Amino acid sequence: MVSPVSSPPLMSASIVLNTFEHLGKVGARAEVLRRLDQGCRDRLANLLGSEWVALADHLAVYQATLEALGSARSYEVWRDIMLITLQKGLYSKLWLGLGRVNKGSPLNFYRHSGAGWAMATKGCGVQAWEGDQRRGVLMWSDLPRSMVESVGFCSAMRAKVEAVLIAAHVDGSVEELRRDVDAGVLHVQSTWRP
Repeated sequence: MVSPVSSPPLMSASIVLNTFEHLGKVGARAEVLRRLDQGCRDRLANLLGSEWVALADHLAVYQATLEALGSARSYEVWRDIMLITLQKGLYSKLWLGLGRVNKGSPLNFYRHSGAGWAMATKGCGVQAWEGDQRRGVLMWSDLPRSMVESVGFCSAMRAKVEAVLIAAHVDGSVEELRRDVDAGVLHVQSTWRP
């Protein structure tokens, strides 16, 4: 019996395109691109938003951004990219619809974020939410090891969770609760008050 061939983990090219666009606006795109190896640059050169990017190339962009900008500035870039995505990108219609239902709270967005993760990734685990009216945890499970090992990926996920708080116009905080490479798990807690 032949075992099924699993496909490699992929992420939406729109994430990389949004990242490159924003890096261009802050004057850092060329520096980030210089830090990618030539093969990665070639594969990312002519992307369309409807395409998929190999996870290794996606994670290389996170790493190159960290190297080029440092931790604090990279975090700001990733947070700003998510804010833009909420306004005009992949999540904009979801955000507008949920804002009508539960204005002034990120709760409904967090509750539905797993569906967005499923649309933006293939073979990159699942995302779920557990929480209440003032706090909760976004939980990624079954992540490929390389994702959990990536400092850039984990920092970007915290930044994106914080962006949702900012977009909801609430005061809050975000912290990484659990990061387990062997289990393929990342948990990010968010707390807020209106």
